[in-house]
This record gives sequence, structure tokens and C-alpha cells, in this order.
Amino acid sequence: MIAAICYPFGNSLCGFAKNGDHPSVPHIKNTVMDNALCRVWMMTAGALPILLIPWLIVQPYSPNTEQLFGTACLAITGGIIATTIFLYARYSAENSFEIVAVDSTQAFQVPFALLIGYFLIGGSTPSIIEIVELVFVTVGITCYLFFNPINSKS
Repeated sequence: MIAAICYPFGNSLCGFAKNGDHPSVPHIKNTVMDNALCRVWMMTAGALPILLIPWLIVQPYSPNTEQLFGTACLAITGGIIATTIFLYARYSAENSFEIVAVDSTQAFQVPFALLIGYFLIGGSTPSIIEIVELVFVTVGITCYLFFNPINSKS
């Protein structure tokens, strides 16, 4: 839940810092802001203090080796690789239609997270509702690919 708030907030802050669009966020005039991997690092480092607060309050048990491996795989694939590609595509967008296109494809991360959770972490088998949701996401992305205005012009 916290990550669902931190991610878009951090992404917006990076955009404001890069473009100088907000009076409360300093404009960073450095080429590092053009590097998507650097923006992922800044968002991660910026979220750590906020994420440490619930960790200190709850003080969870240490995870076992299998959980650490599964979490590391998910963090690398979904957190580093997918987010870097997403940010690169988003900041390469030239108009609002392209931004919406990039943002909508982020929903396709859900099937990968569920599959990695099931096969690597030993999560439960997806319920009928989860399978229906996956079908809707897949059909929505597929329809977008084949019926968007850019493809229909060619």
C-alpha cells in the first residue's frame, strides 16, 4: 500500500526536478536526470526513510532463504529492470497520448508479479477472480496494441 503511494509520488517528483515545473521542487539541471536508472536509484533512496518507519513499528521476522531469493528476483525484474524501462519510455514520450500508452502498459506488470510469486516464492494458486482480472488486463493491452490511433493510421 505504501509503495502504491510512494512510486507515483517519487515519479512525479523526479519529473518536477527534471523539468523545473514545481516551485517547491528544485530544478536539477544535470544529465543524471536523463538516465532512467539514476531516477530509479533516486526514487529508491528517497523512499527508504518512509519505508523504514513501518518496518521499525512492525519489526517483522527475518525472511528465510527462499523468501529472500523470490524477493530478490521480483525486485530485480519488477523493481529495477521494468521500472527503468518504464521511466525511459515515459520520459521519451512526446505527447499525452504516448504518456498514456506507457502508463497503461504498466498494468501488464501484474501477471508477471503473480507468476513470479507463484513459481518462485511458492504463493497460492491464483483464484478464479485473479485469473479473470489477468484476462481483462491482457485483453485490454492487446486491444490497445491493435486498435490505437497510431496503428490505425498505417
